[in-house]
Amino acid sequence: MNSDKSEIFYFESNSLIIIQQYYPEKLFKGLWKIIREFLSDGRIQIHQMVYDELIPSSNKPRDEIGQLIKEYKENIEDITEFEISFVQKIIEEYPKLIDTGKEKDEADPWLISAVRDKMEDTQIFGDDSPYALVTQENQRKSNKIPAVCRAYEIRNMNLHQFFERVGIKFTTRID
Repeated sequence: MNSDKSEIFYFESNSLIIIQQYYPEKLFKGLWKIIREFLSDGRIQIHQMVYDELIPSSNKPRDEIGQLIKEYKENIEDITEFEISFVQKIIEEYPKLIDTGKEKDEADPWLISAVRDKMEDTQIFGDDSPYALVTQENQRKSNKIPAVCRAYEIRNMNLHQFFERVGIKFTTRID
């Protein structure tokens, strides 16, 4: 694997859903093993708000990715005071990042805020930071996660970039 164990990757909900849809465990056992390992040792972080998006209030996962995330619920960190105040700043500066008509909070600003909080602790920003946000959102739209990440010097990448960064390679064979 290429990635340093000190790198921490925060995943947004859609990236996890895409893994489930396009890389099912039945066909990509090795990928799911790596994801479990990274969840276990903290290299993949799931924010509380992402957890809440993937696991319904009944606390019964609807699908494979929900079941997987629920296994690592104890690894979810508490929301910090920094996150609370930074989320407000994000929403003020990027009001279209969220749908204000939704009943419950959306994870995007919370996720960005959590990564920025970690970066503040280390005082390492941008591409040099050991923290990154993994998102499949459009890199060019000004109201999406990548644009907000760029504004706050938060390293972000899509799934393919994540796979490349950590050294995941796919092979095919016919059984």
